[in-house]
Amino acid sequence: MHIDKKILIVEDSLLLRSVTKDALLEAGFIVIEAGGGKEGLDVAKSEHPDLILLDLIMPGMDGMEMYQLLREDAWGADVPVIMLSATKDEKITTWLDAHKLDFFLKDNWMMEEVVLRIRTRLAI
Repeated sequence: MHIDKKILIVEDSLLLRSVTKDALLEAGFIVIEAGGGKEGLDVAKSEHPDLILLDLIMPGMDGMEMYQLLREDAWGADVPVIMLSATKDEKITTWLDAHKLDFFLKDNWMMEEVVLRIRTRLAI
């Protein structure tokens, strides 16, 4: 089943990005990807995905900085974002709570849960 919704994966780990992309393609989504925050911001602004899966901790521009810059853009102010994190320390938890963001910890997520959360956020 093809779903006419475009998902942007911003993740510096090629392996995790590939596994996530495969699962989303199998679920019927259109998938685009970026390997870091700067690239992700550029791709988001040019491609206007329906939802962004965004890694928090990346070299260069991290997910928090990309998120903040995205929200300053007229289009990016409202795009749904789901954060991915390898850690859940107090600083990250506080930041996620302050921005009311959905997130998954990379060490215990199931791809089916990610797909379900995307479907829920996109109301499909």
